[in-house]
Amino acid sequence: MEDFKLLGWLMVVIGLAIRYAISRRRFYRRGIGGLEHFSSFEKGMFITGIEKVFSLLAFLMLWGGVLILGYYYSLKYFEKKERERKAQQTELVYNVLKEDMLPLPHTSEQTA
Repeated sequence: MEDFKLLGWLMVVIGLAIRYAISRRRFYRRGIGGLEHFSSFEKGMFITGIEKVFSLLAFLMLWGGVLILGYYYSLKYFEKKERERKAQQTELVYNVLKEDMLPLPHTSEQTA
């Protein structure tokens, strides 16, 4: 169960790290006019294609991590509610049984 939590957070962190790295590279590639500059057309197409693939991978990892974390925490929430419901049910049954039991008479007449 804790593996889901770890996997979810790991996917979110890796997805954010990939997006950060791509955005940082794009920022430092920009010139004074705000356009990205490449030394050749082929290099520009190759790098842009690789960045698109990694951006898609980061997007999928982020959303996958969020979905896994959502599943994990909702499962924990419903397990807690189920435990509370069972405890309440057990307490209710215990109280009913306690009320149905007849107390033993403790009068002074019987002991004498």
